[in-house]
Amino acid sequence: MKNLASYHVQQAIEKMLKYCIYNKQTNGVKELYIHDLDRLIKDHCVKYGISVPKKIVKNANEYTRWEAESRYSLKYSVRITSIIGALVEAEDWLLTLKPSYKKNITHYRNKYKFK
Repeated sequence: MKNLASYHVQQAIEKMLKYCIYNKQTNGVKELYIHDLDRLIKDHCVKYGISVPKKIVKNANEYTRWEAESRYSLKYSVRITSIIGALVEAEDWLLTLKPSYKKNITHYRNKYKFK
């Protein structure tokens, strides 16, 4: 279950990065078929002046590994504290992008006792 959770947190971060990138593109949407968060940040977010939380930038390579290794490698394991930290960082970033989601995020944080 931890590995599945880490995969979904990586996907959430990837989708937020792509959301920001697609919204900043001015000459038509160029679809991005990559999952490497570090590459998305360096090649696209920097180019468009997109502010990405420091913790996500710092851990981008680790989170990228969660996309495949957490699903396919039987020996791969992610610490729960790492997953929760990434999830909270992603949620906080989401609130800066979509403040209207605060009610939903607060509800689920309370329901599952996340701080």
